[in-house]
Amino acid sequence: MEIEFQRKMFKEIPKGQGKYFICKETTEILSMMRPKFPKILKPTVNGKGYLMVGFFTRPNRINVHVHRAMMETFVDNPDNYRDINHIDGNKLNNHLENLEYCTSTYNIQESFRIGLHKRFTNRYVYQFDLKGNLLNKYTSLREAANAIKCNPANICY
Repeated sequence: MEIEFQRKMFKEIPKGQGKYFICKETTEILSMMRPKFPKILKPTVNGKGYLMVGFFTRPNRINVHVHRAMMETFVDNPDNYRDINHIDGNKLNNHLENLEYCTSTYNIQESFRIGLHKRFTNRYVYQFDLKGNLLNKYTSLREAANAIKCNPANICY
């Protein structure tokens, strides 16, 4: 189902129970919870940097990622991929030309390829005596734990 609001076309979001609609051009989400007073919802940025909005659905409130709402509304997913990749790496750019369904492996590989994640580097473990003198340098927690015959979790203590 499609509706027009403020000279823009909005399409019904599948998880919106007929109350929430999204605009393909602007990625805005329209709430029709009160049909006499429709309003554009203001998304918030979650802790991981994605835009989200809250839907009041029966029986609960659910948080919906804007990029997921865009893809589920406008793009078929014949391979049933679980992940959605932001092609340019910008989590705030939720336009369809910047989104693609993908595997988790591909999504992670792309994040390394475009520089969102850095390769893991070795962090050394230094062993000191009670006077602060350096005794040894290890390349990992496991190596340090094996050398002093203890559990790696105890190294931090």
